[in-house]
Amino acid sequence: MAKLDRLLDDAERLSHDGKSVLSRGEYTDKPILFTASQMKSFTPDRIMKMRRAFSTRSVYLADPHIFVGQAKMMEDFDDDCVQKTEYSSAFPSYAAMNTLQLRTYFTWRTKLRGGQLEKTSLSYAYVYIFELLNLVGASTPDEAFTKLRDFFSAYGELDPSVLVYRARWLTDFAVTYRLTKRYAELPYENSLQRSGAVLSQPDKYADDEILRAVEDFSSYSLMHSSSYKKNPALVARVAGELVKEVDRLFASSGGFAGHYCRRKKKSYFTFAGAVVESRPVTGCVNVDLPDGRSFYCLNGHWLATSFEKNAAASRDLGALIRCADIIIREKLKLKSAIKPVPLNISLKNSLSACVDRVFEQAKRQSIKKKIDSVKIDFSNVDAIRSASDITGEKLMTEEDKTGSPGAENALNSPALGADKESGGEKIENADCGKSESPVGTTVGASVVTKHGSAGTKTVEENDEPLWKRILRLLLDGGNAEKEAAAAGIPISMVCDEINEMFYDEFCDIVIDFDGDKPFIISDYAEELRGKLT
Repeated sequence: MAKLDRLLDDAERLSHDGKSVLSRGEYTDKPILFTASQMKSFTPDRIMKMRRAFSTRSVYLADPHIFVGQAKMMEDFDDDCVQKTEYSSAFPSYAAMNTLQLRTYFTWRTKLRGGQLEKTSLSYAYVYIFELLNLVGASTPDEAFTKLRDFFSAYGELDPSVLVYRARWLTDFAVTYRLTKRYAELPYENSLQRSGAVLSQPDKYADDEILRAVEDFSSYSLMHSSSYKKNPALVARVAGELVKEVDRLFASSGGFAGHYCRRKKKSYFTFAGAVVESRPVTGCVNVDLPDGRSFYCLNGHWLATSFEKNAAASRDLGALIRCADIIIREKLKLKSAIKPVPLNISLKNSLSACVDRVFEQAKRQSIKKKIDSVKIDFSNVDAIRSASDITGEKLMTEEDKTGSPGAENALNSPALGADKESGGEKIENADCGKSESPVGTTVGASVVTKHGSAGTKTVEENDEPLWKRILRLLLDGGNAEKEAAAAGIPISMVCDEINEMFYDEFCDIVIDFDGDKPFIISDYAEELRGKLT
């Protein structure tokens, strides 16, 4: 008796608004939301008939058979209830909803079918998905797949939590109904499945995608190495070329994915987590998806084969990627070295050739980029020439225009070594004694001098090609920029010409730039000096 008194006291303390719900021998009045007549008028006839036709004594309210029967009965039902309420259930179904929840759902579905998508309780959204998975609201499996895919995409923007089962249920639906044309549209259930698909067909993907896929399966991370931080594009290019090369090398035994991306077969339950009526499957069914997954069914028992990370395969791939990183670091001349690991000789040769090829291509692209960056604008050449002619004419004196005897005297002056007796028709050759040529016809033999900062040089000496003079100045530490400017040619253009000239011999550029200042690469300095002798 004492225990009963304590229970009544506790109930009174927990009562609403301080009023007793339970008391010793007393009951309190509570407001009725709907009278019997109001409830009858509030519940549409179709809903009442559905409940009577599929009443169940089962404790499992989300029974797929009952759900499908009720869904088909309510397939074309529309509602416009003003009142709304929320609904939450682990396995949502019509049988678990009260009248207001049913009317809220059907009103939301009516708007959805009319093109008006609104966010609602997640359980309502799942009920709509379950309808389509059971072909309710669609005349064919292909139409149902399209509606499912579009709904997941659109409603996923309002509530991303609806996407948890998207990949699995769309895959199960396409496999169950053999929608072969839809296999290529199926989303990946997780990142490992996508990475396996990339490495199964590396020729279809970009280098950075291949590198990310390798990261998922390899025990050694190339993306966290110093070489990747130094030149991520180049390292991604090496990874892409390496995977493609190994894929060709092992083409007869499963390719790259066959060696480094293991797949595992295990029991599989279609439409896990969904309220879907099972379809009887007789005989044997075998489905292979383009991404490398496969499904096998024998008399209703399903097996699925998918990518899984394997410790041994991960170590083998890690060793290959580690060796690649060692070679890349050597090529980039990074000081941080890593310990080498043993590797199959054929793989090692393929790896070395692959890295060499990628670096060679990178050098050629670098040279081409520098050459392409030099642009000369010829659009104003005619205007410049016209302005030059006008300026030159304005600078000419009257004597220049009419001709002056002073010019003739200058040509015959003793300073040019002219023979007085010959009247200026012959001059003395600077190197070869007497010459019978008229004055000025042999430029190389003229004694006309040019004074520069290094002393007096003959025109013959300055007839040395500009590239040689620039190369000599760079080797000797002279002012190559000034020499190029005096010739009216950008220093970068001259250096690019020299690089092109010697590329076939050195397979590399011989002049590089530190900002705008050119310098000779020290490895080639002595050989280049020999070219000038």
